[in-house]
Amino acid sequence: MKKLNPNLIIYPVLIILSVVLIFVMIHRDTQATESIPFKVTFQGEYQTGDGNWRKISESQKILFQNGEVHLKGYFQAETEDGEVVGKVPEGASIIAYFNHIGGQMKVNDDIYVFDMENKYLGNSSCGENWISFLCPADENETVEIVLINPHKYGNDDAANKFLESMHIYSGNGTVFEHRMLKEGSIQRNAGLVIMIVSFIMLGVAIFSSIIRVPHSIMLWLFGLMLLSAGGYCILDSQNFCLYGFSTILTTTTKNLCIILYPMFIFLLAVNCMRNKYRKIGSAVTGVYAVASIAAIITAIIWNILIYDLIYYLLMLQFSVALILIVLCVLSFQESTAVQNIMIVICLVSLLALDTDIFAVLLGIWVYGCCSKVVFAVVFISALIYSMKVIPENIKSSIHEKELLLKLQESNISIMLSQIQPHFLNNVLSAIRSLCDTDIQKARDALVDFSAYLRENMDSIKSSEPIRFERELSHIKTFIKLEKLRFGDKINMVYDIAESDFKIQPLTIQPIVENAIKHGISRKETGGTVTLKTWEENGFITVSIADDGVGFDVNKFRTSGDSRSHVGIENVKSRIESYPGGKFIVESEKGRGTIVTISFKK
Repeated sequence: MKKLNPNLIIYPVLIILSVVLIFVMIHRDTQATESIPFKVTFQGEYQTGDGNWRKISESQKILFQNGEVHLKGYFQAETEDGEVVGKVPEGASIIAYFNHIGGQMKVNDDIYVFDMENKYLGNSSCGENWISFLCPADENETVEIVLINPHKYGNDDAANKFLESMHIYSGNGTVFEHRMLKEGSIQRNAGLVIMIVSFIMLGVAIFSSIIRVPHSIMLWLFGLMLLSAGGYCILDSQNFCLYGFSTILTTTTKNLCIILYPMFIFLLAVNCMRNKYRKIGSAVTGVYAVASIAAIITAIIWNILIYDLIYYLLMLQFSVALILIVLCVLSFQESTAVQNIMIVICLVSLLALDTDIFAVLLGIWVYGCCSKVVFAVVFISALIYSMKVIPENIKSSIHEKELLLKLQESNISIMLSQIQPHFLNNVLSAIRSLCDTDIQKARDALVDFSAYLRENMDSIKSSEPIRFERELSHIKTFIKLEKLRFGDKINMVYDIAESDFKIQPLTIQPIVENAIKHGISRKETGGTVTLKTWEENGFITVSIADDGVGFDVNKFRTSGDSRSHVGIENVKSRIESYPGGKFIVESEKGRGTIVTISFKK
């Protein structure tokens, strides 16, 4: 038994412990926090709208939405333990947290205006910020405060946060800011890690798209979803505004993350669904995309705050997520194990999103609590998916490049096996006969013959898969030409349950040709070829069955007709090079032949 190299354990553990040590020491850092600022409370009464005046207390929660809250009383300084120090003296610097609210203070006839949500500043002050101001009253004067909320939702608790957040703000504020920034450091660091991983994943997605790796779309969606999730975590972290970035820039970027994150969840969910549900999912996701574009254009052209439009987008997000949850549940039983895992991830994300939206709209909580927890699930899932899929896809892509030259040779072989002198002679003879009896049919036959030759020649140049509908059209053209010779002796039945897939050109048509040439045309009464397609558990299956003479499958290639089977051999080799590709031939003399091909979609 091979011994485990100890370096594979020691060095990774050393690196992990080093990172943990850095995080622990940052968390334990007490530098510049030895001097704890005094807490400030406002003692007095409050009034909402035209209601009665009520005493301000810690247990009393002031609901504040789209209107004004009036306060009157005085500022009182306390220690962190709640011990009263006394009234805050006039001129003392106080700092408080404003969450999308503004207002003014009044002492006697003097008015002091807060610079948040100030109509004279326009949209530039819309957001969250800490604002310092000087206590305007002495110990014997009463302060009147009017808090103004110009928005319809999202900050019901803003008045309480304002009252709870006040502190004495002395010196240059370094002590206070350092302390406040530490409170949101864990979420900001988590968001930063998520964003770094998202950039790596998007880089891999770009590389995968360039080399045409299958399923690159999943990498794009995971990367973009993590990018918007990481951005939201950072911008929504506690006291991020203390970094001093533009208030309106921070608010707009955060709201764009709120718009885009669900978009990528929706697209990921749609990509995991079964085809019959995918069209519905794509349609409702498209509605949300159009609404988001309309909201952004409205904000640009009419100078309307995107923050105020988010309310309507949240309601639309809630509805779309509900529909997609139902479609994901319906797709669950019919999908592969890997698809089911992805569907579960999407379901968890969609349920968390709807829970948060429901809570925000009802004022239960303000922030995306559930979604932030799910970010970790999505983050881990994206890493696992990347580690599993990227190496497999790159290996598959390299293998595909190696097969490209073989594919070109295969196309030439198939084309030459089809366009044989006797086939050309038979078709041209049939057209010549029609010229004497039915000129219009002769013209139609020439058009079909030209299209048939052109499609065969194009297949030599093509190295890319084509849509099944194009291959089907080529088959129908071939059947028309064969009917010129055999007439009603050959019949073709199409049972197409699945057509939304791609396949290499001249893959199915040679099998149909073989069924006619070596199957039903050798029976005096002729026969029928049935072409059937369907999808099951993520696999496309194509069946070509005939009721012709049949043959011994153990003698698939004989010395007498090896040229006739060149096309079939190349098709078999090509299909078996596909992921999960299978080529099965079943035949019984006197009863007919069934050729079944299947591959991953």
